[in-house]
Amino acid sequence: MRAGQTSAVQVRREDAASPPASRGDDTARSSGRPIREEILDAARELAQTVGFEAFSYADLAERVGIRPASIHHHFRYKHDLIAELLRRYRLEFGQNANGLNAIVSAPDRLVAYARLFTEVSAQGRMCLCGMSAGEWSSIGDAGREEVTAFLSEQRRWLTATLADGLNQAAFYDDLEASAQAEVMLVALEGALLLARARTETPDATAVMKHMLRMITPSSSGPVPVSRG
Repeated sequence: MRAGQTSAVQVRREDAASPPASRGDDTARSSGRPIREEILDAARELAQTVGFEAFSYADLAERVGIRPASIHHHFRYKHDLIAELLRRYRLEFGQNANGLNAIVSAPDRLVAYARLFTEVSAQGRMCLCGMSAGEWSSIGDAGREEVTAFLSEQRRWLTATLADGLNQAAFYDDLEASAQAEVMLVALEGALLLARARTETPDATAVMKHMLRMITPSSSGPVPVSRG
């Protein structure tokens, strides 16, 4: 039986109870990158395209070109791998969002934020933390903590940006920033989810534009949305 055809029983045994691997394959690849990084890159692609439950360590090893035992050396259990993937994704996405804070106009900043979601969808991928909510029972305690932290951080960022917009008189003065932040986060994550059932890539910036029109006084003029 080939590695990519491992049965469900074998996958459960391998992913849940395999002993630590030998260090035989624990060397830098020809690319000069550590195997641990290649494992994480391959696992992230698989997780964002097919989900955590849909791949095993055998599938991951076949993609990287190493033995499954080598993956167990770096990540003894699959929950360890999942937690590390989610942690890295949370930090990376947060850094990208915070990098938008230099945009003075709150509406423009929100459009740029939505573009982060469009870029993920354009790669045929899901938001790693957003899609993990659908696999809640399978990602482990540490993974659930990372997803919860991600969602909290994004709500805070959106709330702060919406509050800036209120100070700039860009939005209706009775806007509840925290409630609107929740609406925006749900809408953007939902846009990526619906992309799985559509042939065209949904434009998250267009979704954001629609939401901004609903909270922007008409005297402020139309909300610009980059098509780039």
